[in-house]
Amino acid sequence: MIVPTDFPYSKNIIMSFVGGSTLHGAKLEGKDDTDLYGIFVEPPEKKLGLDSYEHYVHSTSPNDEKNGPEDVDIVLYSLGKWAHLACKGNPSVLHFLFCKPEFQTIDWCVLTQDLTPFIAKSHLSAFFGYANAQLQRLYNGRGPKDTNRPFLEAQYGYDTKYAMHVIRLLGEGKELMETGKITLPRPNAAFLREIREGKVKLYEIEKLADSLMNEARVAQAASSLPDTPDRKEISRRLASIYRRIWSD
Repeated sequence: MIVPTDFPYSKNIIMSFVGGSTLHGAKLEGKDDTDLYGIFVEPPEKKLGLDSYEHYVHSTSPNDEKNGPEDVDIVLYSLGKWAHLACKGNPSVLHFLFCKPEFQTIDWCVLTQDLTPFIAKSHLSAFFGYANAQLQRLYNGRGPKDTNRPFLEAQYGYDTKYAMHVIRLLGEGKELMETGKITLPRPNAAFLREIREGKVKLYEIEKLADSLMNEARVAQAASSLPDTPDRKEISRRLASIYRRIWSD
């Protein structure tokens, strides 16, 4: 993974992958940018000192322009920040556990050899939260007005990308409760692309979303997953990685 020169810890990146619509299998050629994600280990003074360094974001698109298909967005998390968000069930952050890395070190392999401590029933609420946020944006009920895509609304009557994310998120949450895993790319990637292309009516999206929510709740109730992540074990693994890298 090539990162801009203003990121100071490129040698401490322990994994990276191509995310976004490419990861989901819902990318529309010629329309989507490229999203790159990764995790790094910050030095002791940034982990233990007064000034932290937990997050790095870069985009090749100018601030006042929408991303185009040639643009690249880069998001990097410190290992501790990533683990904190994973324990909260952040869907995008959980993807790190189930993707096929573009790059990984032995530390990442050891950390994720057994995913049991990271997976829990409590994660479903985060999937519901993000899906409901997308629904609210779909109905213009949340967020700045310019977050909507008027060209999609003009063409299809609703923002098809928001609609796709609703179905994707609920499907991922349901699968996680049923199996303890998230399949990437998504098994219904072709259907997700159809949603983005406006081939699915809005009322069908709403009906499917309700059905997926109900099925996810049933799966959660029947799941053998622990109620919450094993924070003690995750902390032990993180401390081991930090100590090893710092000792080098």
